[in-house]
Amino acid sequence: MNSYTMYPEKHIAIVRFNPGVLELADTIAINEAYKHDARYSHIHFLVIILTGCIPNFTEKDLPTITELYNTNVQVNNHKTSVWLVDEPLLTAFAHMFVDNTDEKSYYCSTVEKAYSLLKPDDITYSEFVQLLENSE
Repeated sequence: MNSYTMYPEKHIAIVRFNPGVLELADTIAINEAYKHDARYSHIHFLVIILTGCIPNFTEKDLPTITELYNTNVQVNNHKTSVWLVDEPLLTAFAHMFVDNTDEKSYYCSTVEKAYSLLKPDDITYSEFVQLLENSE
């Protein structure tokens, strides 16, 4: 099951998509759940893990996904988001997606790069890795 884990005390959240086929409905469902979470406004740093995913949608679906991502039902205090990808198709989607988001978003293929792009305030690299592992 796709999931998200929030660490409001650290101001970071991790959204994890399961490896395999990624349906448009899955992206919509996790977006809705994440944005309706009471802790959402405490999040400054967001990691979206898409490694091992195969999107079952096309570029024509990107405006829908982007609009949903940019629409907030409560205060959005995100400073930076990072999309962790590992396949060429996901990289292409992430590139097109981050160009259309309202917040500061990046994509990369390694945990080390994700950490350096986020620059979280009070989280060391080893703590960051532990948070990612705990979100599995």
